[in-house]
Amino acid sequence: MAITYHNYLFLATPRTGSNALFYALRSRGGRDIGDHHDIPADIPPGLEVVAVVRNHYDWFVSSWIKATWRSKDSRVRKMPFAEWIEAILSPGSRLNRFTFRGYVNVDAGCAELYQPLWSRCSILLRYEDLESEMKKLLGDSTFALPRINTTPHKKDYRKYYPDDLKARIQQHYSTEIKELGYTFENGGTWSPRDDSAPLTGGGLFSPQNVRRTRLRTYRNWENLENNPD
Repeated sequence: MAITYHNYLFLATPRTGSNALFYALRSRGGRDIGDHHDIPADIPPGLEVVAVVRNHYDWFVSSWIKATWRSKDSRVRKMPFAEWIEAILSPGSRLNRFTFRGYVNVDAGCAELYQPLWSRCSILLRYEDLESEMKKLLGDSTFALPRINTTPHKKDYRKYYPDDLKARIQQHYSTEIKELGYTFENGGTWSPRDDSAPLTGGGLFSPQNVRRTRLRTYRNWENLENNPD
């Protein structure tokens, strides 16, 4: 899905707060185009295309929780984080199909996680400073993001990375990490989550900004034993 607002077309990059962003834009008169996470084949002329990126280390933690929670494979559902990272970055892995390839690329041979967005977008915003960057982009100091669809059970992403795994991500994505100005330490600030909440899918709200009533929810995450304290 994409949303047009003023002279911009915003894309819903997975794991970058797109539900919150799109909810805020709809509340201001933004118009949906297509389904959630589907990129329009024909972008209206005269619009600048905008997407959001996120610190790689942080993005992978959220992705691990959601991918193992939703998996139909009993082995994957209990896969530790380090093992999952190695699996999805292995050549020919089927696990790297867990997300939307039009936005991110986790193939072993690709050293740019956000490679699909580089040629498509004229503006990339950072998840970590999204509200302030949106205020600057729109020239609107009143712009605010609601807190929607946070990932239950997620801890500070730094807790998930022993030195060897941190080096693995750094080595694989070194050029892109540097290009986007990221380091291991400058991801989003962690805040407590509601661990009793179910995990929900993308596209939580209809084009009318009403919560979808038939949205699938996922409960009873089996991988708690591999989550940091």
